[in-house]
Amino acid sequence: MIGGLFEKLKTRSREFKDIRRIKRITKILRRPLQPDYSRAEKDFDILQNRFQLIPEYGYDPYSLLKRASERALEVCQWDPLSEPGSRVLDVGAGDSMLGVVLHGFGHHVELSDQEDWRCSQAKHLDLKLANACERLPYDDDRFDVVVSFNSFEHFPDPSMVFFEILRITRPGGLLYFNFGPLYPSPHGLHAYRMIHAPYAQYLFSEGFIHSYLKKVGIQDLGKDRTELQFVNGWRFEQFEDLWNCQQVDVLKNAWLVSLENLQLVEEYPECFQGRGLTYQDLIRCANTVALRKK
Repeated sequence: MIGGLFEKLKTRSREFKDIRRIKRITKILRRPLQPDYSRAEKDFDILQNRFQLIPEYGYDPYSLLKRASERALEVCQWDPLSEPGSRVLDVGAGDSMLGVVLHGFGHHVELSDQEDWRCSQAKHLDLKLANACERLPYDDDRFDVVVSFNSFEHFPDPSMVFFEILRITRPGGLLYFNFGPLYPSPHGLHAYRMIHAPYAQYLFSEGFIHSYLKKVGIQDLGKDRTELQFVNGWRFEQFEDLWNCQQVDVLKNAWLVSLENLQLVEEYPECFQGRGLTYQDLIRCANTVALRKK
């Protein structure tokens, strides 16, 4: 009995600490002053050494297969993917290994992306090059399932892409999206292979980041690049509003939340002020959503 009471008190203490922390951070975020990068940029080397390098995402054949298999198991929990035979489109297909795995399970898979960087195993799958923010080159109600992984944070106009996907999905069909990190979240700059500090997009100025990346180079998507991937800057509430559409039923809407790096907001408050950010913006990293078209 005493042990149970002690655990309750510990839990209540943690809750009070969390509430106080949220209030402190919210107060910082609401400051109307312009951001000031000077102190964080002076501390760049300290911050670079303080945080560990995130492990490589992996674009070798085994990593592609492992990631695609995990994604396939994730989406095949849902009807109509749980049985072979569905017509499936992967938007922002990238290496396209997910399509290979779904095709191997017995689905009829097509691919769409702005450029063709299919792995060799996916060359037999039909790929249409298209800007999803304009129009996807498919007829209305064509697909039973449309999936998209790690793309919605990059689309310049996620709303346009969503309604294009909705158009080409049959009534009763499944839309399944898994994407992140969102721009306001700890690694939302998508430069974590080069800049180790979380929230680099707020700690350092654009000019500072550009100069540093020009010096060290950019490594992303398994190759050297001349610039970072475009990230649209959408916040979680904008995606929530998008999924709250009268044309779909929400089957799942889950957010990956990270509280690990919030100490940086309190250590460098001048970097986070005046941006109109909220506490939730900073901690919501990635979204998994399953929708059924009515």
